[in-house]
Amino acid sequence: MHTFTRGIVSVALLSTAALALAGCSPTTSADPTVSAGPSESSSAATTTTPSASPIAFGTAPSRAGIPACDALLPADLVQALVPGAKPVDTLVDTPDIAGAWAFAATAGGTDCESANSVSAIDEVLPTTKDDPAYQGVRLTVLPDAAADFVDAQTSATSPEVAATTVRCDASDSARVYCGGAVRAGTAWVDIRSVRLQDTVDATPEVSEPAFKSLLAATAAAVEGSALGSATTEHGAPDGSYTTCDATNVNAVASKDLADPDTRGGDASAGLQQYAMNRLGGSSCVFEAQGAGEQPYAITGAVYSVVPGGGWVVERRLDAGTIDRADRVELDGLPAGAAAWRSCTDLACSVDVVDDGDWTHFVLYERVADEPSDGVVRWAEASLAG
Repeated sequence: MHTFTRGIVSVALLSTAALALAGCSPTTSADPTVSAGPSESSSAATTTTPSASPIAFGTAPSRAGIPACDALLPADLVQALVPGAKPVDTLVDTPDIAGAWAFAATAGGTDCESANSVSAIDEVLPTTKDDPAYQGVRLTVLPDAAADFVDAQTSATSPEVAATTVRCDASDSARVYCGGAVRAGTAWVDIRSVRLQDTVDATPEVSEPAFKSLLAATAAAVEGSALGSATTEHGAPDGSYTTCDATNVNAVASKDLADPDTRGGDASAGLQQYAMNRLGGSSCVFEAQGAGEQPYAITGAVYSVVPGGGWVVERRLDAGTIDRADRVELDGLPAGAAAWRSCTDLACSVDVVDDGDWTHFVLYERVADEPSDGVVRWAEASLAG
């Protein structure tokens, strides 16, 4: 068993799963810098201007042959691992998300989650009675990924940090984190879980057998489905991370932000990176370093570009998770594109859809004095390139 700190967790656990966070500006082409939730009014000067022009959200990926989430995450096995976790349609119904969580589904795979009512990117450590505390299980599947899986294993700096290694560990933030992956036919199956250490049986030693049972059952379900043998059009395996630049987001933040890779670490590429690069997407996380009573790095801003991901925004609009009335005009918004700003009690986000592609900005109140205005200015600076 290993004990690791929050800083390591945010890189080695969250970014190797589809739980990875993102919030920056890649240094490629345009300077883009993922959510949205039940909308609240904001004080930003940007005006809301509904447009009669149709919006090209693109086409959602086909679900033909993909098992339902209740078959992939059997409730009894989930409960044995994280008691109380319930199925949730994260991409559609969860107020605060990371656009990067849509990479696998947009690339022809699937994602499923069972959790409590807290989004994985909302948590602040250490937890007090007033802080959100995420507990849940998240599954991602990438089809036609046998070569990607092997590449992730062989390119890791050590087996211990490989995203494919199955393990459960306790952290110094009173959590049990489990993670790992297997091949199911030619598909890559990845599961991550988080459980609070609030009972005597919440230990790595108890959790690991439950985790392995769930992973085996999920892999069997995937292998017996079309996902286990599907072929997709994509290039050679690529697990590289996005190169992120904090300049634009730091211009609107009250704390210094940087992505974990800039500060160093031993993260190895996981399924999310391989899915992202199949799409030509981008994903960054900006963290503020902890200090004093809050020694853990905290997520301050999140950024993603999901080519072909506009379908996620359309579904969130249909569900009311993003309010259609919160459409905004941004300086530099391309012709035919559309944007919406949404705020929760914790963060404000901007979703931009341009010709079926989705760009997603999230700025947290804990690192910005005026997140509603700040996230707009961040998005506009990124659109300006």
